[in-house]
Amino acid sequence: MTLVQLSEAGDVSGVLRELGTLTPDERAAQAEALEARRAPMRAGWYHVPEEQRTAQLAAELGCRTDPVAAADWIVRPENGAESLFLPLGGAWMLDVVNLHPVAWRAELAAQLADRSTPGKTVRSDLIEHLIHDTGCPVPTSAGFIQSWLRWRDNTWKHPTHLRGGPRPGATFLERLRTDDLSPTLLPPALERPDVYLGVESFHSLLTSRGRSYIREDTTLGVFISLAEEGLVDRGALIRRVFTDLAAGESWGLNAAVALTELALTPAEHASVTRERVALAETLLSRLFQDGTRAETAPPLAYLSALALTPAENALALRDHVALLDLSSPVAARPCGAGPTPCPSPRSPAARRDSRCTWHWQTPSRTTSRASATRRWTRCSYSPRGESWTPACWDGSWPRCCAASGSRRTV
Repeated sequence: MTLVQLSEAGDVSGVLRELGTLTPDERAAQAEALEARRAPMRAGWYHVPEEQRTAQLAAELGCRTDPVAAADWIVRPENGAESLFLPLGGAWMLDVVNLHPVAWRAELAAQLADRSTPGKTVRSDLIEHLIHDTGCPVPTSAGFIQSWLRWRDNTWKHPTHLRGGPRPGATFLERLRTDDLSPTLLPPALERPDVYLGVESFHSLLTSRGRSYIREDTTLGVFISLAEEGLVDRGALIRRVFTDLAAGESWGLNAAVALTELALTPAEHASVTRERVALAETLLSRLFQDGTRAETAPPLAYLSALALTPAENALALRDHVALLDLSSPVAARPCGAGPTPCPSPRSPAARRDSRCTWHWQTPSRTTSRASATRRWTRCSYSPRGESWTPACWDGSWPRCCAASGSRRTV
């Protein structure tokens, strides 16, 4: 019987036996006929009986006699590249691959890793088997690392016919600590932007599951814990976190929780001054657009977690300070004369003290002291009214920034 006939009969074992008796050229010669049979089945593919689907898939893969063509076939979604478990358990795929010599299988592992797509492809289980089976180098592509992490992050049952797989452990952190591939794959994970770390849902997880869950069962939290244990480079992790924050849209409570967990040392704070100031400038732009307390609380929490120093605050505010009306008594005061305290914007004294006249947005647009005070109060205070964030902070109320040779107020 031909491979087409065996596929029509749903005879998986027969397909495997027939492939074993054919030469590579004889297998390749039947690829066109198998494709012609598959074409009209695609629209209702998942309604085809599982045995027929499996026999067809095994026959098609067996006719890809070149490792490049075989890898192209395996990573197609229609062939199960994005499905966790293959039809009939997937042992047939390994049986087909084992028809080829070791060098062919090692090349297949490399080709599959290069074609894996982060967040979609999950065939790292086969790649991992081939690594153990052939002794080939461990791939470090983003797609393979992401799929490998996805398997470790879950408690899926690893296919029994494949070597490797997650080590026992109650948490993601425990499984990575004891994994044979961790020393090889964790460091490059921080250098691959496509390998997802993420801070999404950190705030809600902290509230609902607690800090231990974040540190033991979320990708970024696990990397923070592993950095503390010396299993990944903390400097590389910090650089990656700030790169992701700059490129992402996590403007609020999730980022604040992530930065709190990262807990930068003073030296680490200084090493990312430029990145922190850039993030603060974006947050300030959002805050200066005004909004309700619910709208301003997340960016304020994020801004607070950035923990800008007084000098960094001055850098972050320089563009906004330039918009002040320099004819006002506050703006015109030379900062070299020393910081001048202002009363609380909430107090009646703020309305009487000319030094605390707040001008808003542009030199051509100012507001009354009362209305401007209300706007600054609404935009600048934390939910509990405990801190004034977009200002030169000295532990009390905003002051004129002391900066030699400049006229800068806050």
